Amino acid sequence: GTLLRNPVVNKIAEAHNKSAAQVELRWGLQHGMIELAKTIHEQRMKENMEIFDFALSAAEMEEIDELDQEKH
Repeated sequence: GTLLRNPVVNKIAEAHNKSAAQVELRWGLQHGMIELAKTIHEQRMKENMEIFDFALSAAEMEEIDELDQEKH
């Protein structure tokens, strides 16, 4: 939740014309993680599926990696 408001994540999201949530889901996907996105809102469900039409660069991945707070 707190990463959704993080300026680094939001900067990357803006660069890809995506939401912070989509960037977080994409980051996990590129790390080989299985992402479990929970929502009851149809629009967010659609948004959660729209993470396959872009990729984060190595630099962007590293920027987000550096935000890891070991809260997983």
